Amino acid sequence: MVTGMGTTESPFELVTNLAFDHLFTRAFGLSWVTSFAMHANGYMKTARVTEKQAAKVVVKNRRNGAKNPYAHLRKSVTLNEVLHSPMVSYPLKKLDLPPSSSGACAVILASSEYIKRITDNPVWIDGLAWNVGSYYFQDAEPGELLPLRRASERAYKMAGIENPLRELQVAELHDITSYHELMEYEALKFCDKGRGGATIDEIDEEGRIGELAVNQSGGALSSHPHHAAGLFRVVEAALQLRGDAGKHQVKGVKKALAHGISHIAGAASMGHGVVILGKE
Repeated sequence: MVTGMGTTESPFELVTNLAFDHLFTRAFGLSWVTSFAMHANGYMKTARVTEKQAAKVVVKNRRNGAKNPYAHLRKSVTLNEVLHSPMVSYPLKKLDLPPSSSGACAVILASSEYIKRITDNPVWIDGLAWNVGSYYFQDAEPGELLPLRRASERAYKMAGIENPLRELQVAELHDITSYHELMEYEALKFCDKGRGGATIDEIDEEGRIGELAVNQSGGALSSHPHHAAGLFRVVEAALQLRGDAGKHQVKGVKKALAHGISHIAGAASMGHGVVILGKE
């Protein structure tokens, strides 16, 4: 499987505006940025998340991305730089959003019999699920990623995961904005509902929630080829399991989670996929 896309020559805001209903919402100028901003704004109100807490996500991921040779942006940023970066669509500032990257990645999917003939270091798919909510933006619960919660519950069940914080060592999340990574903590049961902001306050300097390392690659905030970003998360998780992640390698990885957001329904954060990968 190979995927990739360069969007640096396209008016991406205009293109994503076309994904919305042409009678009711398109005329309001909704796009991937403005719709995600509305979602982030709803989350701020329901979970009492602050701009500073969201900025901590950016600092963490950009620090990790600086160690990843495959990342687009390989430079750390400070909390002050994030908070004072230009406003794009409230509450999203420039550094709360990923870059527009060009890139591609590839994975080989094969049967267990065949894969043993071509590698002695395979990665196994233990769980796989996805869920898509309503096409209509107004149907989304503000600040809550219900499709991601549903997808993760199915993937956990397939993989036999009962306590993700204890049983996973790595999570590669599609941090489409800094606020969405906090929402994803809740939807994936890395913390209780409404505690995404409190969780980022408790994350250590290595970017761990307890023993779970989150976005050690730098995530989409460090590198974001739009329509390949989800598969990038799978590849980064696989590299961790294989022990091939270089300077951002986490020790002793046996189970990893990869998460991606679709970009057709994704303008309203509606389509989510979760993959649980294992070493054995």
